[in-house]
Amino acid sequence: MNQSISFCPWEHQCGCQCPDYDQDFDQAIAKELNAPLTLEQIQHTNITWFASLEYDGDHFIKDLGITTQKGLYIIWNKDDYCPNHQLFQMTALYVGKGDILNRMVYHVKTKDFGENINLYATYLEFPNRIAKYVEQLLLDLYDFPMNTFENYGEKPLYAFFTQCEVD
Repeated sequence: MNQSISFCPWEHQCGCQCPDYDQDFDQAIAKELNAPLTLEQIQHTNITWFASLEYDGDHFIKDLGITTQKGLYIIWNKDDYCPNHQLFQMTALYVGKGDILNRMVYHVKTKDFGENINLYATYLEFPNRIAKYVEQLLLDLYDFPMNTFENYGEKPLYAFFTQCEVD
């Protein structure tokens, strides 16, 4: 489920940012919560994808097998591929918490994610209090373009998925 990204011996020649792994989240949560949770776990747990935004949101999200778990979720756009590392660059668009299935159906129906966009999601089950904390920490550190409230972060959040993770 959690896979370590193998670093390319040619990373300095490649020029891409695939091997980069931001440490701000891990440092803050370790200091503030003393919890065994990392950004990599959030990015690579329960990966699912949206076939198309043209379909009814209830239909294709429920077909993915997401239960009515409560927790934290991130909606991602697959926007690039690095052939040197064989990784897909994902950009975080939205972070949320609550009833994962119902919230994701709502977002697909109400948010304008644009056309020809490849949406994925990652999610983790948490008690509401922990999900709320983790969501706010992510919003404080990173810019989520589709979040309109309490989105104080300035840098984008990227994840890098393997071919297996995007299939």
